[in-house]
Amino acid sequence: MTKIERRTIGVLDRLTTNPWTAFPIFILVVYFLFWCTFSLGTYPMGWIQAGVDVLSAWLNSLIDTEWLRDLVVGGVLAGVGGVLVFLPNIIILYLLISVMESSGYMGRVAFIMDKLMHHMGLHGKSFIPMIMGFGCNVPAILACKDIKPYKSRLITVMVIPFLSCSGRLPVYLLMVAAFFPKYGPLLLLGIYALGLVLAVFAAKILSVVVPGVSEHDHVEIKPYMMPHWSYVLGNTWEQVKEYLKKLAGPILIFSVALWTLGYFPRGGEGLTHSQQKEQSCIGMIGHAMAPVLEPVGMNWKDGIAIVAGVGAKELIVSTLGVMYSDGGGDLQDNLRDTHTKAGALAFMIFVLLYFPCIGTFVALRHVTGNWGWTVLSAVNSILVAWVMSFAAFHIFSLIL
Repeated sequence: MTKIERRTIGVLDRLTTNPWTAFPIFILVVYFLFWCTFSLGTYPMGWIQAGVDVLSAWLNSLIDTEWLRDLVVGGVLAGVGGVLVFLPNIIILYLLISVMESSGYMGRVAFIMDKLMHHMGLHGKSFIPMIMGFGCNVPAILACKDIKPYKSRLITVMVIPFLSCSGRLPVYLLMVAAFFPKYGPLLLLGIYALGLVLAVFAAKILSVVVPGVSEHDHVEIKPYMMPHWSYVLGNTWEQVKEYLKKLAGPILIFSVALWTLGYFPRGGEGLTHSQQKEQSCIGMIGHAMAPVLEPVGMNWKDGIAIVAGVGAKELIVSTLGVMYSDGGGDLQDNLRDTHTKAGALAFMIFVLLYFPCIGTFVALRHVTGNWGWTVLSAVNSILVAWVMSFAAFHIFSLIL
């Protein structure tokens, strides 16, 4: 390493570990990450959406049987295609996060967060699982099983569900593209920051409520280095592969199941797609939830998507694609026709905060070894989501 390179690394180290400069730099880095995810991903996302639209039109003209045409176009393609369009954004996000990890920058972030973590009553080792939570809450919680003592482990696993996993990202991208295309990176930064702030508050409360003591570890910092591209590309591919597996597995199966519940029982001749869904099995379920959802700006169709998200957050977008297909039309256009900007923001906040998924619930039980804390986490997340969405909907209804 040359003298100039050593000096450059030394300057970078001082800037990214000094509390006065490290936090602004971190915010700028995260903003740049979201700018790339949203802005650069817009073009390939549009190409995929155009391809899905062309395929839908072709299948509509090709399939003569009404119920089969509706299943393929309004069920499978609307559900799977609605999630597939966000694949470029997922690739960009994970590619950049992998570069940050491989270069050594994430170690600096852990270092500057260490003191804050201590004030929150968290273990020094808690930061890495929390960062993993932005990818997927399940492995993040499972990674906490070696944290000792129990109090530090419990606080960490209880706050991880507030951190927005990648499964929620397609929901944010959908709502931002439909209602706030000019402010995409800023809104993405804000929604992730909101989850982090609430995690901090929850950790502080738990550090007082939960009995026991927390021990603190020192954070090790690895030297800066050029990213190992084999690791970057390999890690990105693993995440993309998991995303595609969900498309080919649970999302496809659930889209078909959802279409079936929306297609039966048949309501007679002359009903539109929307009217048929409203009187079907799925409509009955949605309308039963409507009184709870209306105060936060959501309708019965959104309620079905919320329930679907308990299985996996990616199912929310596929469910919205099926519920708002209504015989054709772009999903974003259909959402703009039925939602306000305040309602879209409230929906994003609800998705951020409510019950993560079944996998997270199981992981919580495994790591805590206690059904009480596990159920408390699920109930608390739903209550917090409703209260925050209610406040957001009514406040932004006055502003927007």
